Amino acid sequence: MKYIKSEKSVQTDRGDMVYSQSAMDRTQSGVSTRTNYYSIPDESHSQSQSLSREWDPQGGKMSPARRTFCLFTTFDLILTFILWVIYTQLIGKTPIWKAFEDQVFNYTFQASLFDTVMISTARFTFIMLAYALFRISHWWVIAISTSMTCIYLLFKCFLFEFNDSLLGGKNPLSYIVLIVCFVLAWIETWMLDFKVVPTEKRLRHRTHHSDDEREPLLSHQRSDRYSVEDTREFYSPVNTPEGSEDEGDHLHGVQHGHSTHHHNHHHHHRRHHDQSSITSSTSRKDAEHYNQLLDEAKSALLEMISMDGWKLETGKNLQEGIIYSQNIKKFGRKIFKLQGVIDMAPHDLWQDMVNTLNDSPKWNPTILESRPLQVVDDCTEITYNIAAEGAGGLVSARDFVSLRQWMCYNNSMYLSVSISTTHSDMPPTKKYVRGDNGPGGWVFESVENEPDRCLFTWIVNTNLKGWLPQAAIDQAMSGVLVSYFKLLVDHYKEIIAQRTNGL
Repeated sequence: MKYIKSEKSVQTDRGDMVYSQSAMDRTQSGVSTRTNYYSIPDESHSQSQSLSREWDPQGGKMSPARRTFCLFTTFDLILTFILWVIYTQLIGKTPIWKAFEDQVFNYTFQASLFDTVMISTARFTFIMLAYALFRISHWWVIAISTSMTCIYLLFKCFLFEFNDSLLGGKNPLSYIVLIVCFVLAWIETWMLDFKVVPTEKRLRHRTHHSDDEREPLLSHQRSDRYSVEDTREFYSPVNTPEGSEDEGDHLHGVQHGHSTHHHNHHHHHRRHHDQSSITSSTSRKDAEHYNQLLDEAKSALLEMISMDGWKLETGKNLQEGIIYSQNIKKFGRKIFKLQGVIDMAPHDLWQDMVNTLNDSPKWNPTILESRPLQVVDDCTEITYNIAAEGAGGLVSARDFVSLRQWMCYNNSMYLSVSISTTHSDMPPTKKYVRGDNGPGGWVFESVENEPDRCLFTWIVNTNLKGWLPQAAIDQAMSGVLVSYFKLLVDHYKEIIAQRTNGL
């Protein structure tokens, strides 16, 4: 393995891929575009995106999910009371207060529905005490209240005199009141168990992660701004031909202006500084294994990009995103392809998405965590991601360990290739279901006759594992990808607006 100064670049023996430190420098600055895009501090971005919507567990305030749950419980009580009042009026007794007196003061189990209001009141009281006042995060209170409600209503259905002429004959609201009381109790149970508790647990986990890991990274970035940089960097390329005496046969010079080189080098230095705690040496055996995986992933990605037979799933135009799918036998599952146009040059979008992948939880709520486990070289790393639960909690959170590499291919497109791998620092745990990512990744190309706009393509080759059938996951995947593309477009619209305002 040769060590060559970063101002030069090296072409690997694969012949179609160029790894160069100068290219990486240019990549990480986008020829000074990077500096323009982030001329406004990241705090502005985080305030306008996710932080303004999140709940602080240490702030003493009720979470939005819990507040919605309490409001729905209040709605339950009010709706039940209104339905009972209407039912009592339809009984037809005169004066009307005689009907209310019979329902309340002369209550009997067989002839009055006032007990449905009392059940709703009792349920409201217990829930507010447990989940609003004491802020407990366990399901036992809602389980008891729902169970008691169901048992009581079951007896009520058998013993209530629906056809009693004194109660207005076949009053249709007698059926509605009992059914509504039953349904509302179960909706409250679902909201707590699938919305409130998981959402608060997820946000507590994210806050803990921010305190333990992100703050040190930010402090490193702040201190690095004022550090003296050593401009004599060296770069170890992948698969440099051994025994070559003429380095010039493998070098492609790239010239940069002084200002551009300064910004590029600064960003490159900071990237390595921030990741120094997780960078570990890669053995020759591991490197060969990684190269084999990446060669497989790259070949499969390029094959799928040029493949015919994609079936339209959803989408009307490239501005909103179009989703295609195809069953590919060698993977044994349906593969999805997302395509859309983003108003940014392909090179700039590529380098930004590659370098800010670990910041994606700030603007993409479907990602709980994204961080590197090992930096293999300047354009290859092993990452760890946690995807948030979906379908209202029916699909639990998944985690992924992926090997990714980014490159310029044939001077016409930019790639970010990924495939699942394993890592000793992140074995599977009982907390999350370990998902599997087959060969896939991002492709960035210029829109025809519009070099400043990017045709973005994402090949999604994922097996979420777990007990859910793959067919059910495939049905929901199109909606997930459409939502992702909207978030991506909005994110870069904000970045472009920041750049414009900064100028």
